[in-house]
Amino acid sequence: MGNEEQVTTEGITKIKKVIKKQGKGGIMEWLITIIVAIIVVVAIVFWLSYLNKQDVDDETSMNQDQTAGEIVTDVLTAIAKHMVLPQGEPTIATIEDAANLRQQQSFFALVENGDQLVIFPEQAIIYRPSTDRIVKVGAVQAPAANENRQAVPEVPLTFEIRNGTNETGKASILADQIGTQELYEVLNVGDAGRKDYTSTFVYDLTNGEKSEAVAAFAQIIGSTVTEGYPEGEAESNAEVLVILGLD
Repeated sequence: MGNEEQVTTEGITKIKKVIKKQGKGGIMEWLITIIVAIIVVVAIVFWLSYLNKQDVDDETSMNQDQTAGEIVTDVLTAIAKHMVLPQGEPTIATIEDAANLRQQQSFFALVENGDQLVIFPEQAIIYRPSTDRIVKVGAVQAPAANENRQAVPEVPLTFEIRNGTNETGKASILADQIGTQELYEVLNVGDAGRKDYTSTFVYDLTNGEKSEAVAAFAQIIGSTVTEGYPEGEAESNAEVLVILGLD
């Protein structure tokens, strides 16, 4: 009996050791399983977050493209109310540094920040959304290195604009451009005595009193001052008479 009891005690001791070892192994496996599960969950969360960000970026890009397209449509629709749009696909940019542009080319002499520059293959248009006016129409050319720029004197002038071509609305466009300047006033817009003017003429009717200011204006619109008075044209009460030609 004594030997039997001793054997039983040893067996129980061995069983306890085995159980203890198995318990430690089970806890380690359980901890490893939890850690792996956490890693998997974190990876899934990061992946879903990345996919969501990509969707948001794609949607933002689409909204920006749509907004840009709407701006182009709105600008072209507004300009079309004032003139026939040139042929070709336009490029549109918002003027943000008007002062610098005014120094570069006479084409930009009347430009202001916020104006829209619309460039077609053969023609450029400056449109002012704030007043719904066309500021300038013409071709943008690179300035010559030795270009002799003439400063625009701050002298008030009155104008009469006459259309010497068959292009409808040409005089009104220039009148709108001039009207954006505080010192300039357009007294009359109409048609010239004939419709075959090939060039634009600027006439100084101030008897030389404001010759520098008139010459500076003529340069702005790409013309020069013509002496005398055009034959066959009605008298004008303005200080400057502009007859628009095909150029």
